[in-house]
Amino acid sequence: MVDTVENSQIEEFIVNLKGRKGYEEKKAIKLGFPNFEDYVAYKISNELSGSSNICKAPKQRVRPKNKTKTKPVSTCGCC
Repeated sequence: MVDTVENSQIEEFIVNLKGRKGYEEKKAIKLGFPNFEDYVAYKISNELSGSSNICKAPKQRVRPKNKTKTKPVSTCGCC
């Protein structure tokens, strides 16, 4: 899997992880990857292939529903 993604991309991705590196290493172990570089290569290849699957339908705006504010009900008869 490392052959499909360039080593420079893998190294750059690992350098940019900074504080998230520990989290990503644990995730790689949990997913069963033999080493961290294979996990990073898999992740990069999925990002590259996933960007072409984006739906190109026109976006429509959703109107927010008007919420009516209710006045608090007074419990005493003087107000």
